[in-house]
Amino acid sequence: MLNFYSPCPVEPMVSGYVLGILRFEPSILNGVNSIVHAGDPPGYAAGGLYLTDYDVCIGIMDNTQDGDAMLIINDIIGIIQNHLNN
Repeated sequence: MLNFYSPCPVEPMVSGYVLGILRFEPSILNGVNSIVHAGDPPGYAAGGLYLTDYDVCIGIMDNTQDGDAMLIINDIIGIIQNHLNN
């Protein structure tokens, strides 16, 4: 299930795709490797991420559709990185 197909020509930030699961380029998420399922139907955005570098899962739902979810996720990853590096 995690044999990713790469590259994903319609999404430059995606380095692999398989069965509704994405692998983002590490540069998108503070340099962290991740396995992601996300969606943005009208009115909200949601995502589940597994940060393979830290063995941590994050789930998020945002009731806007303007891209705030990714900024929030990067903030959460920054907190995790600061915590684990101290």
